[in-house]
Amino acid sequence: MNKKEELLKLLESGLYPAEIARILKIKQPPLSRRIKKLKAEGLVEVSKGKPLFYTLTPSAIFWLNRRKSSELTHSSPGVSPSSDSPSSFFGDEIGFHNFKVKFPILKRGSLKADKRVQINNWIKEYCFTEVQMPITIEITTKSVVLHFEAKNFERNSSFFTDLFGWYSQALAGANSFLRQHGFSIDFFRGEVISQHIASKVAKEIDAVVPSGGVTSKYLGRKSLGFSGEMKQEAKCWGDKSQNWYEVESNDLNYTEKLLLVPEKVFELLEQAREHETALVSLTQVLHQQKEVQARLVEAIKSLK
Repeated sequence: MNKKEELLKLLESGLYPAEIARILKIKQPPLSRRIKKLKAEGLVEVSKGKPLFYTLTPSAIFWLNRRKSSELTHSSPGVSPSSDSPSSFFGDEIGFHNFKVKFPILKRGSLKADKRVQINNWIKEYCFTEVQMPITIEITTKSVVLHFEAKNFERNSSFFTDLFGWYSQALAGANSFLRQHGFSIDFFRGEVISQHIASKVAKEIDAVVPSGGVTSKYLGRKSLGFSGEMKQEAKCWGDKSQNWYEVESNDLNYTEKLLLVPEKVFELLEQAREHETALVSLTQVLHQQKEVQARLVEAIKSLK
């Protein structure tokens, strides 16, 4: 745990600066400078009144959640193949869609619904905001559900970094919009309820895949989302219902492995080439030994 993460967790626990200073065994001025830096990064907010009290912003909560899920990216957010690696298996983009995250309501405000949908005996209310980016906000009795618009990302080494940054920015926008209308949301307990990550295959592969519906496979474990383990079972599926074959999943772990497929395949091809070169060299040596043996036999016969 680095110093930044340690300080954020102490602030998250609700301690006052004086208490944090005692725990960290540092004086108040250097602690104040560190907190001021976190504030400048948009990670903490200062409460009004005295004594001063700090709360984490959605960006900070997301940052901590990402640290908790560090096994996903092996302590580095850029785990996919380098941008100059061959990637003839897939297209240049990764699609992220059907993404929904639910948060509990701490304080209910007032917000006029832009759309109402009746389901049996109750009504779902939806609001639309374009703060930072377009988001549909579904308001229920005890929670809000953020529906994110589909987003495409470049298939390169910064995929996870770009994805996390986009999500953090979206949370900040949604939080700002909801606070303007009197809502207070518990961003500590966000729950991803839906996410689809899609990769279009290359043109050459799509050409040999027959048209049709969807074929799927369950992976025998819970899906991994931004907020940790989801309730849904992890699965992957192939879909050519939209005239181009896509490999999709609801699991970030599967997505990571899929990103590495081109690199792994080309590593195997390179190893095969090395083995082929070694085999050719060995064959040449064997031919040379055979020629030497033949000459030796001829020499022995001539001595007789």
